[in-house]
Formats: sequence, C-alpha cells, structure tokens
Amino acid sequence: MRQDDDDDFDDAASMASIDTGRTNMSDDADFYDSYTKSDGEDAAVDEAIEELTEKRTTTRVAALEKLSGHLSQYLPPDSITDSFVGNVLSCLRKPSEDEALHGARILAMMALILGGDEERFFQRASNVLSPLAKTSRSPAVKAAAVQALALTCFVCSVEDENTESLLVLFEKYFDLKIVGSICSVALQSWGLLASSLSDEELAGDEYVDRCLPRFLELLTHVDVDVRSAAGENIALLYEAAHKCGMTLPYDEDIIEKFRVMSKDSSKKNSKKDRKVQRMVFRDVHSTLAVSLTHFRTKRRLKAMCSLCARNVSLSCD
Repeated sequence: MRQDDDDDFDDAASMASIDTGRTNMSDDADFYDSYTKSDGEDAAVDEAIEELTEKRTTTRVAALEKLSGHLSQYLPPDSITDSFVGNVLSCLRKPSEDEALHGARILAMMALILGGDEERFFQRASNVLSPLAKTSRSPAVKAAAVQALALTCFVCSVEDENTESLLVLFEKYFDLKIVGSICSVALQSWGLLASSLSDEELAGDEYVDRCLPRFLELLTHVDVDVRSAAGENIALLYEAAHKCGMTLPYDEDIIEKFRVMSKDSSKKNSKKDRKVQRMVFRDVHSTLAVSLTHFRTKRRLKAMCSLCARNVSLSCD
C-alpha cells in the first residue's frame, strides 16, 4: 500500500473529530445548495461507478481511486445512490488489498456525507467491513476496516447494540502481541465509540473491569501510538467516573504513571516517539490531576457539611 493511501484514509477518518455527535449534514445546507456539478463531472462519476463492475481488478481499483477523489472534493448526499453504494460493497466482498483500502475509505467518506440516522447504510457497510476486520491477513486492510466500521457506526447508526458489539470486537486487538498499526487503530476506534456512551455506562463495572487493566498493560507497548491511545482511553474512563462521583481502581497509581510518562527520557525510544509521548501524557496528566484535586475537594466539603449538619442536630437535641 502506498503511503499517500494511508494518509488519505487517515484524513477521512480524522474528520470525525471536527464535530462529534451524530452529524446531520443538512446543517451545511447553504454550502450544499451552492454546490453544482458540471455535466462532465456527472458523467465521470457515473462512468467510474459502472467500472466497479468490471472483471479486471486494476480497472476496479482505478475506478475506486477516481470516486475517492470525487468524494473528497464533495458530492451531495443525493449522489450517493443505491447503485453507487452497492457497487462499492461488491468490490469489498472478495477484495484485493488495494480494493479493500480504497473501498473502506470510500465508505467512511460516504458516512460523513450522508450523516446521521442512516442505519441501513451502516448495516450494509458493516456486512462487508466486519469480515475484513476479523479475518484479513493484511494489517493495513484490517486497520482500515476497523477504522471505517467505527466511523460509519458513530455517524450513521442509531442502535446502541451496534456500538456495544463493535466495542467488544475492537477489544480483541488490545494485546501487546498485536502489531501497533492495528492495536492503535482499535484503541482509537474504541475511544471514538465509547465517547458516545453516557458517563454512567462508561464508569460502570462492565467497562472498567473489562478494559482498564488492558489499557494499563498497553501503556508498555513498543508502539508510541498504542501507548498514547491507551492513555487517552484511560482518561476517558477516569473522567466519566469522576463525573459520577466515583474513583477508578489504582486511581493515584494511574496519575503517577502518567506523570512519569509525561517526562520520558528513555533512550530505548526514539527522540520523535519521546516527544509524542511527553506531549500526550503531559496533557492527560494535567487534566486528570486537576480532576482528582477537584473531586477530593468536593468529597471533603461534602464530608464537612455532613459533619456540621450532624453537630447542629446534636446541639438541638
């Protein structure tokens, strides 16, 4: 896979962070209304969609590349026709590596264009992306499928059970033995979907008991992106717990671990990796340290108020 393919797909997926929530693309109605396609563009898009049905793999890959370019320049939602989606999905049923990478990217961009409340689109996309995420032998394809699954679910799905099912799937890749490119994407995708859950759900025993120990273990992964994503997911659980007036197991140990990682100077990591790690964990440590201080202050004040109320009651008696 070419490096620019990786960068392009990452650019598409990172758009999810621009405005979290289940985006309704009609919010940009003024932009869409002003957008017009030339007859030549219409013909080129239609021709590329038709080429997705050709027998030659190289022809299909070239068509996917063209369509990816058109989508990145913006196509209005009504251009995402049933035949367009269907032909892309057909390319992903027994794809070459290039077909899988371009196809996953296209489905992710389609999700962003279609917006929220598109359960049928998510289900159709999931039917081809899930097998790729589970069984592909290519790390690049597996990572691309996981990323596209998370994004299409986050933007388009309306069923909570889809989120829960994918969180469990992504957790299968939380392992020190898993290659960093897959593990880090799985962690980032988990964090994206988990952010749509309520604080009460995230702080519950189900996620804390199941995921926190694995996140802590992944702080020792050789890949800095894995360590960073694991730390950010710990912070997500940590803040949810504090908002619910709870603490996590190993509370103070986690804060100290993050402080140490924010000052990493180990020569076993490259200068670039040390810089990335320090930047990520400095922010996380600062946020959580303030959160913990605020939580303790509230707890002390609550205890003092309870004690004062008790003393007043005893005096009246």
